[in-house]
Amino acid sequence: MKISGVSFPDSFAEALSHIAPQGNYSDLGLAYLYALTLEGLQAGVEGDVVECGVQTGRSATILAAALKHSDRKLWLYDVWGQSPAPASKKDGDVFGKFGAGAIGRGEIEAVRASVESVGFPSDRLIMRQGLFQDTFQAPKPEKVLLLHVDADWYDSCLPAFETFYPAVSHMGVIWTHDFGYFDGNRHAFYDFVKKHDLAPLLERVGAMEAFWIKGIEHHRGPRAIEMEQLGLYQPRCK
Repeated sequence: MKISGVSFPDSFAEALSHIAPQGNYSDLGLAYLYALTLEGLQAGVEGDVVECGVQTGRSATILAAALKHSDRKLWLYDVWGQSPAPASKKDGDVFGKFGAGAIGRGEIEAVRASVESVGFPSDRLIMRQGLFQDTFQAPKPEKVLLLHVDADWYDSCLPAFETFYPAVSHMGVIWTHDFGYFDGNRHAFYDFVKKHDLAPLLERVGAMEAFWIKGIEHHRGPRAIEMEQLGLYQPRCK
């Protein structure tokens, strides 16, 4: 299956059929999430998958489809209720304009049903409902294969990076959905990497999404070459 000239596993089309067409995620972005998760499993990268900001569960269902034949768990964090309003001026022109609950939200049981519709076992699905400041205090995965941050605002994205990045395994993926859309997401990324003296090799997917792979510091690393050959990783220079 090809999307925007990039080849993805044919099984992605079947996974895509289980989710509603509406949403702010492009098929390209979902396909990359699916393929990067599969590639990480095939490469033996340790850990579970974590999603911070779930809403209706479109991307969570795609991640579940990629994980279902493994023994890995899927951890989902969301309020599934009235979402917090942006509270930092680093959120830019949305600061003070979006009230609590302004971003579309999903129902937790509908998300559970969507995830299980692709054959993902319920005993490997962990759903943490509530504000991040509370749910991040509960037991968390020891190792993370892929961290998906789709939390919109600065005060939500930064804690997600801080909480889970240390657990991301070597060669694991850190994906941030709103990098090219919400200022707070982008500022949270830059403040996080500056604080921790990181210089990740950031890859863009479409207009909104961005990701990096922990441990790849240049385009010619061994895993980068393998991923390029699979069509999952396309360096801008050679």
